[in-house]
Amino acid sequence: MKKIIKVNDVKKQFSGWFALRGVTTTFESGKIYGFLGNNGAGKTTLVKLIFQNFDYDGGSVTVDGKELKDVDYSEWLYFSESADLPVDTQVKEYIGRCYDYAQKPSKDYNEKVAKVMKIINIKKWWNKKIKSLSAGQKKMVVLFLCLLLRPKIAFFDEPTANVDLNNKELILKTIKTLKAEDSIVVVITHLIEEVEDILDHVVIMSDGLIKYDEPVVKGESLVKLFDEYAIDRTTQSEKIKEYINNVK
Repeated sequence: MKKIIKVNDVKKQFSGWFALRGVTTTFESGKIYGFLGNNGAGKTTLVKLIFQNFDYDGGSVTVDGKELKDVDYSEWLYFSESADLPVDTQVKEYIGRCYDYAQKPSKDYNEKVAKVMKIINIKKWWNKKIKSLSAGQKKMVVLFLCLLLRPKIAFFDEPTANVDLNNKELILKTIKTLKAEDSIVVVITHLIEEVEDILDHVVIMSDGLIKYDEPVVKGESLVKLFDEYAIDRTTQSEKIKEYINNVK
């Protein structure tokens, strides 16, 4: 069944500052979305709202028509090199807990782990605590989990950063596999050129607003699109001018 995340006129403020100023967008099954924007644009805030890290102040977010409080997150995955991993937990314990949370059949666990281990061999880290792993190694652990669980909704935060070429290709193949399995896939990144060939749709945020939300046009440079929409040059110029004028 097709899944859909609908974000409608969502607002969020912190101490009077609006991180989100009326955001509306949609993420649908079977597509890979590039979610782009500079630091402070509002991307992380929106993703945290979708994952219920905190509440929004206005608007609505629904998943398949359900409010977030009624959403079952067992088929979701957030991919990053940190991903709030339990650093004092062994890798094997973390993988096992996540498998149980995803409500997968326990009788299939060992067989599935063995199959994924042939693709991503993390045996040498299996008994290590997560805090002992490098950023790239943590990313491989989460990728292992992704292949094991095959989530229906997956957010990839800077998936190609801090990994070597072979692992980068494996990550991109995994993302494409999830799309083929009709999952919702959202890629949050600054390394646009490394992922632009796999994207179906681009959402660009700046200053708490969606500035661009369109399907990818073959042959169009996403870097140029980013340069055009990700920075509010007028606002930036005014801030610089104001700062210079007030410096004594």
